[in-house]
Amino acid sequence: MIIVAIDEINFNKALNIIDNLDSSKCMIKIGSVVFNSIGHRAIDYAAQKGFDIFLDLKLHDIPNTVKKSIESLSLLPIKMLTVHTSGGIDMMSAAMDSVSGSGIKVFGVTL
Repeated sequence: MIIVAIDEINFNKALNIIDNLDSSKCMIKIGSVVFNSIGHRAIDYAAQKGFDIFLDLKLHDIPNTVKKSIESLSLLPIKMLTVHTSGGIDMMSAAMDSVSGSGIKVFGVTL
């Protein structure tokens, strides 16, 4: 499976990229560029087109904040998300606790 990053701040341009992809061949990565400028609309649009969503926000904060953030993000149609490993073991454990039973995969990144 190919993961295609949508790094566009213009909603219509982001939609155009998504419209030109095949959901049977790739997954969409929504990172902070898109999430901060377009928000949930990009995720909802890609999901409606049949894409699996990888939310790459590299969350990093105190454990409870990360846990609560992920609990709210898990209401979105996402399959994977990232946390920054520099947040430490307690934060990463809280992240894992927050997705328990949801089917969302959490990846720790260092960069």
